[in-house]
Amino acid sequence: MNAFFTFYGIQVQIQTDDKKFEPILQHLTEDFEYFLTPPPTQPGDQPKIILTLTTSLLSNWRPLAKKRFSTKMCEVYDLGMTRICDYSSGMIMTSQTIRNLRTLFVRGHPSNAFEIYEIAYTTVISSIGEELDLLGFHRVHALAIRNQQRSALILLPSGKGKSAMASLLKDKGFSIFSDEMPLVKNGVLYPFPIRIALDPGVAQALSIDVSHLRIFKRRIYPEKALIPIERNLVATPTAASCVMYGKCSHRKPTIRRTNRPSLGIQLFFSLVVGLGLCQMSELMLRPGNLIRLLKITTSRFREMLILICQSKPFIFNVSKNAEINSKALALFMGNNPVKEAKSDQTTTLEA
Repeated sequence: MNAFFTFYGIQVQIQTDDKKFEPILQHLTEDFEYFLTPPPTQPGDQPKIILTLTTSLLSNWRPLAKKRFSTKMCEVYDLGMTRICDYSSGMIMTSQTIRNLRTLFVRGHPSNAFEIYEIAYTTVISSIGEELDLLGFHRVHALAIRNQQRSALILLPSGKGKSAMASLLKDKGFSIFSDEMPLVKNGVLYPFPIRIALDPGVAQALSIDVSHLRIFKRRIYPEKALIPIERNLVATPTAASCVMYGKCSHRKPTIRRTNRPSLGIQLFFSLVVGLGLCQMSELMLRPGNLIRLLKITTSRFREMLILICQSKPFIFNVSKNAEINSKALALFMGNNPVKEAKSDQTTTLEA
């Protein structure tokens, strides 16, 4: 069973040689449905990344491999040109790049299906992210939305309501680039619509029926309910009109102009460093990758400067109430054209 995807020119193939892993492949196909494409027919259209899900074990590798480092999820080894990540319980991910083809294997027992799915999902996201970086498409840890011709990039830490606001705003006529990792290139926002991932308790509090939603169980982090973004609600590429960073407040939400240096600090961590993004160190920190990492960092820094110069900077004081936050954002985007915003303009909404 195979599935093929094209992420802004990066062709990816995900396959399995075991029927017991077909449900995992189906889940991944649903996750990346926006990028789903037919199998390539031309000789030059071969995938750049091939991920295989298999029950075939990797035997007798440990005595010959060199341990490099450990993460919260795994122990990382090198065996010649092959990177080996041991996630315990017989779950192994291997990566090898030869002539610009990255071959990935996620190996494990079907009894660990939800963990195999998590490893495969993060492996795909991280591998695609690195390749897109080299093309100038950079993920930023943020919520990105569009209303008519205006778009906004909202920087908020994990767990502070990006996904909840995205879920509410898509029902208010807004289109969504991504609730977690939109792409930006030369100041233009591009969609990366995976799925809105909400804490099941938050989803229920927002009156979202989770009984028909797939639950993403994770080894370390809390589980999430996955909400699809309908294709007609996916935003089309648009230059970022404004960039705002969020600060938690116990008061009513407000949106006001701020200075560019303050915005630059927030963009540095969300875009250049990539805090909060899925970019697996076990894949990125490999021998011979230093030049690529320097190129990626330089390109991300350049993108940060473009956003700072071309976009209007705002600060968004968010409350703990996602619904009120989304109403404040909708009011700002709908009634306050960014080009007319003054330095002392503040949008507020009574709780």
